[in-house]
Amino acid sequence: MAHVLACDIGGTNCRLARFSLSKGGLALEGQTAVSTAQVARSADLVCALASAFGEAPVREAAALGVSVAGPVAGGRARLTNAKLDLAGEELSQMLGGKPCRLANDFEAVSAAVLTEEGARAELVAGEPCPDALAVRACCGAGTGFGCSAVMPRADGKALILASEGGHAAFPFTPAEAPFQRWLTARRDAGPYASVEDVLSGRGLEGLAEFLDLAGMDAAEIGEAVLGQDEWWEPSAMPGEGRTARAKRELCASYARFYGRACRDWMLATLCRGGLWIAGGIAVKNRAIARSRAFRDEIVQGRHAAMLKTFPVYLFMSEAAGLWGAARLAWDLA
Repeated sequence: MAHVLACDIGGTNCRLARFSLSKGGLALEGQTAVSTAQVARSADLVCALASAFGEAPVREAAALGVSVAGPVAGGRARLTNAKLDLAGEELSQMLGGKPCRLANDFEAVSAAVLTEEGARAELVAGEPCPDALAVRACCGAGTGFGCSAVMPRADGKALILASEGGHAAFPFTPAEAPFQRWLTARRDAGPYASVEDVLSGRGLEGLAEFLDLAGMDAAEIGEAVLGQDEWWEPSAMPGEGRTARAKRELCASYARFYGRACRDWMLATLCRGGLWIAGGIAVKNRAIARSRAFRDEIVQGRHAAMLKTFPVYLFMSEAAGLWGAARLAWDLA
């Protein structure tokens, strides 16, 4: 059975996988991970694939898809926070002329929407759309904030639209002006704070600091606050102290901010086919997208009735980039 290889490369870890191809779609045959430091060059990545799956499967692969959490231009991919320099042409030559696709991580996430990984995502708002050709979109917060869109085609392939929407200005309300001023000054963000400034791990840490919950990094905030059901209750308990109230405010505010960013991207893309949420913060802390604060923020304003019908999905794992890389490779095979 034909197969493709897929890699999802982040600043710390690189996921590697082998997928089989059939008319029904992709099937995951094997998966592993190595340190990104081990795949700094094209030759290193091919060696890592051969070590993981064997030289014959690598040589016989129909295509290779590589998702990179960094800029991809001119057939090359680099990371800003790790040593990495990959060239699509070099990879293709090392695979005996087999096609290779390098893609930004959120381009790959959009492609993942068209795979089993997208199909099993959790519906957290709206209604499923029966139109298989409707525009779909993706966004998500982690180290940064990414967003993209996908336009399915009648031939089963798709047009992937990359974006730098994470660097657009974040829309604060007048009541949120104190946090806006604090964040803009503290982050040296210029005249405004971006969506990434607010929702990334760094933004989550900033919100905690603003609410006098400093001393935790994003992962610790997720575990101690966002990951605890008690802090998602909107009403304070009798005699509750300042720290407990601050934790409740952090949950409500972050979910509201996340919902607002999703709403804006849904309007920008008119994604009647749905919005898929990726990124480690929401995937690991699922109460964010399940919360009333998140859902209520999406259905605000003049287009609330329309937005209420748009489906919103939450990926079940952080493997969306890997599945998306495989889908991009499938399109080449």
